[in-house]
Amino acid sequence: MIRYIVFADTWDELNLKAVGLHHDRCYHIFRGKTEDICDNYKYKDLMVDEKEFCFIYEEPKPYIPKENE
Repeated sequence: MIRYIVFADTWDELNLKAVGLHHDRCYHIFRGKTEDICDNYKYKDLMVDEKEFCFIYEEPKPYIPKENE
């Protein structure tokens, strides 16, 4: 699984950015104010932006078929 994070200035912007992330292979970890993230979920390697809201999710590594399989 690969962890990703989406940042936004407003709740509406976060909802818009997360529209395509509601499918059966996307596991939602956290969605809300960045300051409300529990220390266990801070994922310091992903926290690269200082926006007010964030959405943390996991997806499996995408399958990319090799050419001529």
